[in-house]
Amino acid sequence: MSHSWSGSMKRWIVACAALLTIASPTIAQEVLKREPARGGLRYGEKVLVESRKCSKGQVMEVTGGRIPSRGTRNTQAPPTPRERRCVPRA
Repeated sequence: MSHSWSGSMKRWIVACAALLTIASPTIAQEVLKREPARGGLRYGEKVLVESRKCSKGQVMEVTGGRIPSRGTRNTQAPPTPRERRCVPRA
């Protein structure tokens, strides 16, 4: 008895493989000279920034916070500040 793969199963496997390829972290991330302006980072997005606040051999990792839109009363998503921490330079 031979097993044949259905077209939908093949599409599902290809879609999963593509998602894993896209979602894999990059090896070398660009280090910015300045922190992006307010609203320049999406919520949860992380960037590396040169900072004198970090010791030698480290860079600052900045994670985007949540800024509420003007004129909305979204009580589900309160504003959260950006997070900053020093991490070892890769």
